[in-house]
Amino acid sequence: MERSATAASGGGARVRAGVSGTGRLSGGFRPSADGLILGSLRSTCGQIRCILLDSMSAPNSASTPETQMSARTRNIVEATGVISIVAGLLLVAYQINQATSIASAQARAEYSAGWRSIDSTRQSENFAEVLAKSIYDPDELTPAEILELDAYYIGILDQIQSAKANWEAGIRRSHWHVAVDFVAQYRFGNEFSRSWWNLTKERYARSNGEQFVATIDAAIEAYDSEGQKQLISALQETTD
Repeated sequence: MERSATAASGGGARVRAGVSGTGRLSGGFRPSADGLILGSLRSTCGQIRCILLDSMSAPNSASTPETQMSARTRNIVEATGVISIVAGLLLVAYQINQATSIASAQARAEYSAGWRSIDSTRQSENFAEVLAKSIYDPDELTPAEILELDAYYIGILDQIQSAKANWEAGIRRSHWHVAVDFVAQYRFGNEFSRSWWNLTKERYARSNGEQFVATIDAAIEAYDSEGQKQLISALQETTD
């Protein structure tokens, strides 16, 4: 008897040590909201399974047809209620995920706004002339003008990144590729802009992924490198 008690005590100690070793029941463990929802879903699904098995089990020979019908009806009602709980938990999980994505997109927009305000200080009042010069005479650009253009194109790429983040968060309805197509046609339709992109896209690949860069590459290649000259010529004809 003493050996049995000692073994039981030792087994209990090992159980306690095992629990303590995992850390799952220690005071420092803090389950996340997603973990709690997942645990509730597992428990609820188990309840549904038990209820359905009870409803399909063989009826007791001593029970009356009315009693059997009442028990099955109760099981169906309980199962329906549990299914409603599962649907509610799934909705809560979706709302949490959606709120997180929206908050991330808003935080990115605020972060980008700060950088855009810094880049805007690099552009002069005569920036339109600098932009036209980059389209028609890029070899004549001065270092100061190249810095202005660098800030301009960084701002354009920042807008594409924001469009992508907003689309992924569900804020933007149209796909972010729509913004890429517009930018490729009307902002990267000249040789200087394409040279700038080829020089800087490796940096965007590191921060946004190869697929992001490949999407922009494909959009730029789909349009003429003389596109902006053609657009300006067409607009000049409308004023003649």
